[in-house]
Amino acid sequence: DVYKRQSTTSPNSESVLQFYYDRTKRDDIQHYETRATYDIDFQHRRAIGSNQELMYGVGYRASQDNIRRGYCFTWTPDRRHDRLYSAFVQEDIHLRQKRDRLTLGAKLEHNDYTGWELQPNIRYFRSLDRRSSLWAAVSRAARTPSRSERTGQFDYKSLPGVGGVANVVRVYGNPEFVSEKLTAYELGYRVQPNDKLALDIAAFCNVYDDLRTLEQDVAPFVRLTPVPHVIVPFTLRNNMKGTTYGLEVAGDWRVSKRWRIAFGYGNLVMRLKRDRSGVVFLDEKLDSDSPRQQFKLRSYLDLSNNLEFDTIIYAVDRPSSDAPGYVRLDLRLGWAASDNLEVSMGVQNLLQKHHVEFGRSLGESPTEVPRSFYTKLIWQL
Repeated sequence: DVYKRQSTTSPNSESVLQFYYDRTKRDDIQHYETRATYDIDFQHRRAIGSNQELMYGVGYRASQDNIRRGYCFTWTPDRRHDRLYSAFVQEDIHLRQKRDRLTLGAKLEHNDYTGWELQPNIRYFRSLDRRSSLWAAVSRAARTPSRSERTGQFDYKSLPGVGGVANVVRVYGNPEFVSEKLTAYELGYRVQPNDKLALDIAAFCNVYDDLRTLEQDVAPFVRLTPVPHVIVPFTLRNNMKGTTYGLEVAGDWRVSKRWRIAFGYGNLVMRLKRDRSGVVFLDEKLDSDSPRQQFKLRSYLDLSNNLEFDTIIYAVDRPSSDAPGYVRLDLRLGWAASDNLEVSMGVQNLLQKHHVEFGRSLGESPTEVPRSFYTKLIWQL
């Protein structure tokens, strides 16, 4: 259930209050889980004079769960009540007759796993002239641990061992697992040479710390029940750091009143490094497990007032060290039968029967994406 109330006391002041409650239940061979989540958020926006705008807010979330041991998952304890408190403030300051804008903000959170997390950001936008602008940003973000990363246990795989005794690969959560941290630096340029063409170019550098690793730092040991087997233990830790940097280009070309083309290109370089040596259950070529280059081209063509034909093509470099690059073509034909009814049909992955979009994860071969056909009907009341 979701409750939202919005109040506008004046053109320069607005408040929003939102509350929701969610209850989920899962019962399968993996595990049994019930979870209730309560969330309340309040935000207020206020203009200060003609050149400043202040926004602030607070939030609270509570999550109560009951998780019972399943086929290969275990949580300790099986019942837990987690709370998340948050507050943020952001101020927009307009300069040079509102041609430039400075944004200062920060978010403060407190969770039950790592305590306080501060996430500040600063952004600056500068209008160079009527058709071009420049912007820059520096921000910090943190990904807090999940319940599984702190208190979970997962029997990942069973392998045959010496004398027919099974070797069970077991992954343990870590009560000392901390938040993964990111400091992001961005610089962008936006230009619109004419009324039909717009181009955005952005460069970025992301510095990561305390990234998750999966390490074998305890020797295997034997368990006799329910049958003799060997446990090969791995533990989640924060022993990796690294840097990613790259370039993104996006454009939009209005060819005619009925035809528009959008395109994008991305280049990514990853440099990841473990903080210490050891036996690690991860691919040594982890920094190549993301595509170096990606290209996307979309075409939106209105064949008539109520008939549209859309095309999108993706060209992706090797998505990982053990998966080849691919080219994917999707087509869609849509018909607006009335103001309330829309019918569409399409095909995805037209050029190939199937292809891989992700590499192996913990030794498992990924599911390949097959060619598929679909029809869709949307009725709006």
